[in-house]
Amino acid sequence: MKTDWKWAMADYEDTGSALGRYFYILFKGNHYLADFCARGTIGILISLSLISIPVIRYNWVIYGLCSLGIILTNSFISWRNLGEFKLLGKEISLAETIVWGLIVLFSCIIVYY
Repeated sequence: MKTDWKWAMADYEDTGSALGRYFYILFKGNHYLADFCARGTIGILISLSLISIPVIRYNWVIYGLCSLGIILTNSFISWRNLGEFKLLGKEISLAETIVWGLIVLFSCIIVYY
């Protein structure tokens, strides 16, 4: 299964992303560590995009816990092949559905708690 997001390592279908290639070279070809760190970096960037919320609402503990959830969810699940399912005639990635569902959940907790 080819991921729709271009944060992956190089394979026979494409050249991967600059971030993926960086971690692949850094970890000397270890795909597991390179995938984990590349996706973890994306999770950190997603969490940083929400930084204005705890500044305004003073909910730093909730922000920290939910950011950790976003980073770990993105690191552990997003690059796995968990299969696909059909929805309205389209093939949908189960891993991306889980990841983005949890990112939205954690983001809502940060905003509303």
